[in-house]
Amino acid sequence: MIVYIVFFIVLCGILLWVTIRQKDAFPFSWYPMYSGAHALSKINIVRIALQQQDGSITWWQSRFYRYPEYTGRKLQGLQRMKGTKNEVFVSLERNRLLLEVLRLIESEQGSAKDYTAFHIVERTVNDNLVIADRTVAVVSFSELKNGKPA
Repeated sequence: MIVYIVFFIVLCGILLWVTIRQKDAFPFSWYPMYSGAHALSKINIVRIALQQQDGSITWWQSRFYRYPEYTGRKLQGLQRMKGTKNEVFVSLERNRLLLEVLRLIESEQGSAKDYTAFHIVERTVNDNLVIADRTVAVVSFSELKNGKPA
């Protein structure tokens, strides 16, 4: 019984030491990949907005949980690859992803005739908690459907 108590105290002591030291000591790590302080100005999110016939913009909201977030992350990764020697593949993958979103919009709403284009928007927050949106690209539905490069 005393062996278990000593083992438990040693284990708690190691975990406390690793936590205070904030250094990686596998398997007693504090896992900074999952938690930690982040500067808001360094975090950006990519979202998709839909342009309506009258020119107004609405955020794309799918009934599939977190699918817009997943799509935004994929677009963000593709945006980082833009300008490399694989530019053609990046453009094809982005168009494929946006066509999938368009197909999903048509299946959810019955038609996408109320919308004319996608706006790929990068959203950031500054240290004063003011949200800033910057349109990275505007891709019209007709360009996507006709297979023209966006």
